[in-house]
Amino acid sequence: MEYDNTTPTGIASTTLMTLLTITQTEEVFRIVQIILTCLVALVTLAYTIWKWYRKAKADGTITADEIDELVDDVKEIVEDTEEKITEDKEDGN
Repeated sequence: MEYDNTTPTGIASTTLMTLLTITQTEEVFRIVQIILTCLVALVTLAYTIWKWYRKAKADGTITADEIDELVDDVKEIVEDTEEKITEDKEDGN
């Protein structure tokens, strides 16, 4: 038995399969984008901490002001990452 795409059932099933494939691809890309966003945030966070540590240890001691500076930098990175993930989720809806 041959499969004929020109029948209404064939056209409908082909269209449905195409739509489901497109939807699945968008979900995969959305997940990949969120994972990459998190990885970039982790790399940025690690670099910020490393840079801060080198600067703070240059004089031999770590002061409370230097710790406050690190906390502010980390909060900024976390807030930017949360904002980006929220935007990605809203774009997906």
